[in-house]
Amino acid sequence: GPEFRSPAGVSDHTENMEITVPSEIFIDLPILMVMAHMHYVGVDLKFEIERANPPAGQAASECLIHNPAWDFNWQQFYMFDVPIDQLPTAKAGDKLKLSCRYNNTKSNRFVAQALEDRGMSEPVDVFLGEETLDEMCLAPVGVLVPAALLP
Repeated sequence: GPEFRSPAGVSDHTENMEITVPSEIFIDLPILMVMAHMHYVGVDLKFEIERANPPAGQAASECLIHNPAWDFNWQQFYMFDVPIDQLPTAKAGDKLKLSCRYNNTKSNRFVAQALEDRGMSEPVDVFLGEETLDEMCLAPVGVLVPAALLP
């Protein structure tokens, strides 16, 4: 796939990802919880669903989570506080869209702190990876599956 890189010295870099819910998903999946996940260079994460054929009363698109002032310490699942029949749902053909913005300059307080902690004076290009000084753009989702469908 395309390279995932947040260039050093760039204050407004965006990575976008999109996935279509596969046709093997044959039921509407209620979305119970969503989590935003980035590291120190991240500043804004938005995760949305665009529905292929929304039923009456359901929005064609919906924001599932948006952290416009990302903080590395906010990494937890956020549960929707509504009855199960009011949870947002995803089904085959729906598009899940994830957008992450990055600020890889010393004006980003988390980058400045990470540089100071490592005795570095200037930002470096940051790539996709699992280490804290690498970067990610993830939105894990917890869905409800009817017990009758479980093995």
